[in-house]
Amino acid sequence: MAIPTARGRGVRVGEVDATLAYRVVGDADEFVAEAEGVPASIRFVGEFWSHDPSVVLPNPLTATGAGALMRAMSSSISGVAALAFDCADPPALAKFWQKLLGGKVILDKSGDAELQRSGSNVRFDFLKVPEAKAGKNRLHLDLRSRVYDAAIADALSFGATLADDIYDGDDWQVLRDPEGNEFCILRPRSNV
Repeated sequence: MAIPTARGRGVRVGEVDATLAYRVVGDADEFVAEAEGVPASIRFVGEFWSHDPSVVLPNPLTATGAGALMRAMSSSISGVAALAFDCADPPALAKFWQKLLGGKVILDKSGDAELQRSGSNVRFDFLKVPEAKAGKNRLHLDLRSRVYDAAIADALSFGATLADDIYDGDDWQVLRDPEGNEFCILRPRSNV
C-alpha cells in the first residue's frame, strides 16, 4: 500500500525495486534516488518515494541522511571508504587532485598516496601499478563547478587535458588528469 507524503503520493521502497543507486546532484542537502523502472521525477524520502520535486532530501553521505536510507542499503555495507586510482606516480597524481579539490596528501612507505579532505568521509587512494591505463574509465568523477569556465581553466593549469574525444558538447566538460583518468566538470547547478 502506498504511503502518502506531506505533499504528494508516495510508494514504499519494496513496491518499486530493492536495488537502488544514489547519486549526489548538487547541494549537500539534496540528492536524487534512481531505481530501475522508476521515473527520474520520483524522489526518495525516508521510506517512500515522492512525486513532489520540491521535497528536500537528506544527503545519504552524511550521518543524518544515512540513517534515513539504511533500509535501502545492504545491511553488511556501512558506506564508501575510498576511491582508488591505479597510477604510475601516486604522489604526483595525489597532488594534482589536491590542487583541484583541496585536502591533505599523505604518503606511505611503499610510495602510495592518500588524499584526505576535511568534511568528507571518502578519501582518495593513489596506488602504484606497473601497467599504464588502457581504454576509457568505467567509473569517473563528476565535479560540480561554482564558476564553470574558471574551473576548467584551473584544472588545465594544474595539468589536466581536454578529452573532447569522449564528449564534445556544451552540457559539461570531460577532462583527463595527468595519468589519463577521465573526469567531468559540470556547470553550476543554477545553470543546468
